[in-house]
Amino acid sequence: MPTASSSYALDNPYQAPTAELIKKRTDEDTLPLFVVSTTKLFTMFVLTMGLYGLVWYYQHYKEIKQATGASLWPVPRAIFALFFTHNLFKRIHNEATSQNIPVKWSHTLLATAMVAMYLISYFAGDVSDIIYLVSYAFVPVMAFILVKVQRTANATQDDPDGSDNNSVTFLNVLWVALGLVLWLAVAVDVASRLGFFSLEGY
Repeated sequence: MPTASSSYALDNPYQAPTAELIKKRTDEDTLPLFVVSTTKLFTMFVLTMGLYGLVWYYQHYKEIKQATGASLWPVPRAIFALFFTHNLFKRIHNEATSQNIPVKWSHTLLATAMVAMYLISYFAGDVSDIIYLVSYAFVPVMAFILVKVQRTANATQDDPDGSDNNSVTFLNVLWVALGLVLWLAVAVDVASRLGFFSLEGY
């Protein structure tokens, strides 16, 4: 049976809706995470030889710190990502499952793979030239892992395509320039190790 208020609403089309709006989730229910398009993430990570990973870890932990007030320092967690990869991957995984978003990756498996590649890359030069050369192939593999995790993070923020952060900024260009210098240095070093020329005396 129509009530007086509903009758008035029908008579007054300019009246704001009085019914309670149902949201998919509220800010209090959602853990804010860093949003970036997966194409940009992959490209930036590879071109900067993984240095963009510092930005990735920092931005995620900055969002978490601001939202939760947790006593964590984003900068050290980015620099020492080796020790916090499992923690961050698990946070993103748990946030997605709490929102009933399907997650088709294991946070333990992917984080362990990332850490293993970090360690191998770090010590590769002291082991053998072959492992040293192969370690650079880890860069796109690590980028692919971050893309899988980031795709889930984007979904939790209602931006699966990362459209809020898909453009290239001037700072991004500076990161890429630094990365290309590093790749050039690596190319020279690899050519030297393969015997194309010698760096002795330089």
